[in-house]
Amino acid sequence: MEGKLKYNKKELLAIVIENRANHALAYVEAREGYQKKLIAALEKDLARAKDGKKGRGVMLQAPRKYLADYDRAIKQLELTKEEEIELNDSDFSKLVMDEWQWKREFSTSNALYSGHGTDDSDDE
Repeated sequence: MEGKLKYNKKELLAIVIENRANHALAYVEAREGYQKKLIAALEKDLARAKDGKKGRGVMLQAPRKYLADYDRAIKQLELTKEEEIELNDSDFSKLVMDEWQWKREFSTSNALYSGHGTDDSDDE
């Protein structure tokens, strides 16, 4: 659907806050998984070094969080005096559907460290 449509500010704000909370939980879970995998890899390298073998090096990408994107959107919604918010298709995708430009990378990289696979709605 092209163009802009109007949405209720309170409902939109509640959705963005919920999406932020879900993102924060996914980040924390991935961070914990990353820490466990990092420690295991470092311990394995340490054991190899103690045996006089060459370490393999640890190359794990730390999870990233994007809470600032949610915080910016939440603050904008909180501060506006408008009760109806006009969104284009791109803004709707981000704020309501939680489909940010970084979302696929976030879901894919965090799946390495958490019990969840990628969280793409394309699979439905």
